[in-house]
Amino acid sequence: MGDAEILVGASWPSLVSVVSDGGLTYSAIEGDSGQFSEVVTSGVTLGFTPRAMATLNFNTILLTSTEDDLCRIDAVTNDASLVFDPPVTIIGGGWTHTHLSHDDAGSLCGLTSAGGV
Repeated sequence: MGDAEILVGASWPSLVSVVSDGGLTYSAIEGDSGQFSEVVTSGVTLGFTPRAMATLNFNTILLTSTEDDLCRIDAVTNDASLVFDPPVTIIGGGWTHTHLSHDDAGSLCGLTSAGGV
């Protein structure tokens, strides 16, 4: 992931991202101006290197790891601070998707490094 943030949850007016140190950020965006009105960063890190992310809803994020795990993160709050429960491994190993997307209708889609779905 390098030093770039990965954008997820692009359902404006807010977004969640992962920064290179493994922490999460939550950003609120002003609807009229498109400017960030609030950015908060978690005080802890995920504990693994994420490969892909998708938001299921406002407080639930799925991430794949470079160790091919699928994990769930539940944000406890993202008001003045960003706190999340420890990651829960849903599938340990074998999850090789490099991109994830959730369609808000219950479907999770992803691409593998070979281009498969």
